[in-house]
Amino acid sequence: MITVAVDRREAPTVAPARPGWQYWLPLTVILVAQALLSAKLISGSYASGDEGRYIYAGHQLIHELWHGGGSPYYETFFSGAPVIYPVLAAIADSAGGLVAACLMSTVFMVIATIMLFMATRELFGYWSGILAAGLFAGLGLTQDLGALATYDAMSLMLISIAAYCAVRAGTARGQLGAMPRDEPGREPWSESRGEPTRWLLAIPVILFLANATKYMTLIFDPVVIVLAALQVSGWKAMVKRITALGLATLTLDSLFLFLAGGAYLHGLMFSTLARKSGSSAVFAAVKVSSPVVLRDTWKWMGLLIAAAILALAIALLARSDAKTMATIGLLIAGGLIITVEGLHLHTVESMRKHDDFSAWFVCAAVGSTAARIQAGTGRDRLRGAGIRRSLQPDRQVDLRGRGFGHHAANRKPASALPGAARRSVPDRRAGQRAAGLHRRPRHSLVSARR
Repeated sequence: MITVAVDRREAPTVAPARPGWQYWLPLTVILVAQALLSAKLISGSYASGDEGRYIYAGHQLIHELWHGGGSPYYETFFSGAPVIYPVLAAIADSAGGLVAACLMSTVFMVIATIMLFMATRELFGYWSGILAAGLFAGLGLTQDLGALATYDAMSLMLISIAAYCAVRAGTARGQLGAMPRDEPGREPWSESRGEPTRWLLAIPVILFLANATKYMTLIFDPVVIVLAALQVSGWKAMVKRITALGLATLTLDSLFLFLAGGAYLHGLMFSTLARKSGSSAVFAAVKVSSPVVLRDTWKWMGLLIAAAILALAIALLARSDAKTMATIGLLIAGGLIITVEGLHLHTVESMRKHDDFSAWFVCAAVGSTAARIQAGTGRDRLRGAGIRRSLQPDRQVDLRGRGFGHHAANRKPASALPGAARRSVPDRRAGQRAAGLHRRPRHSLVSARR
């Protein structure tokens, strides 16, 4: 006989615990390792062609601002607005030389890794974020980009921030249903979700800053905008969000070109939008074949792309919801954009730097496998706990969440439970049948087949 007492008093509200140092320890180790590996690659004795060009241009523009005079019209052939990153690089160079300018890129790349962790955590869970951040920080492309005083690190950081804002712009936390609710240190969904409007307003502004910093990032705007659209339910709402974000970003970019003048438009067309196949933004480049482009992509991030495709296959086999599969597919598409553009232009110029933009999205897709593994182990734990509970001796259970076992001889009678609702279950086997854990005798199975 199992006696169940139901206490109808409301449980006291307990404030969610803040994440402890154990929660942030794995990410801290990853970030420190990334910063050290990038710093090891920094050479303070000489600058590459791009580094010297950007830093010198920044010094000239600062001198022009304070003392007047002209400049050699960097805006007509630079692949980004010369008034943004080159000026920052020149300021860092004045403060600490080339090493300071390179360390600024290291900081930008560390922030990009943090944004990758936070975005992947929002989509798939804590351990997915840790896996994605670890993979991204361990890439040679990431470490190399953090040691170069070029546009790329800053623009990648801005794209990563925009992608995180897109993930946070949902109407309900955990939209994809992949993050575990028992994650250590995390607050309940309903209590920690911010207002999505502020995140939506930030997306076009940050995308505009990324596009102005490096024109090439225009190719990732649709990925970020569609990622934001996947955070809402219903096709109409998704189309409205894509339209609104797309028009807002396009308006800001067009307004910038209109105010900056025709020289910036010429530079945008010359370096990015109107480039001919096999050409270089500054010097003539050799036209390469498609196998060369594919071989370089495979050498730098081929295993990541294969792992991301495997993650999508696992989601399909596990019959995940449509939004989860669409999100993983979108991240994989973002990881292939640079390769497709290289195949179109028949050039590998700057692909070593640009492929790290794609790697950011691919690592997020690969991180989804951790959520799938965690979900599988969680179901195994629950199944094992249910079986063990069914095999335990008769006990009295308090449904407020605390179980306490008693021998039948020491159990209080039902009349001694004031203010409680009581019900009786005839025996343990009936309870097991109700829980779906009771196995029928072999003869009953045989007769059922007959």
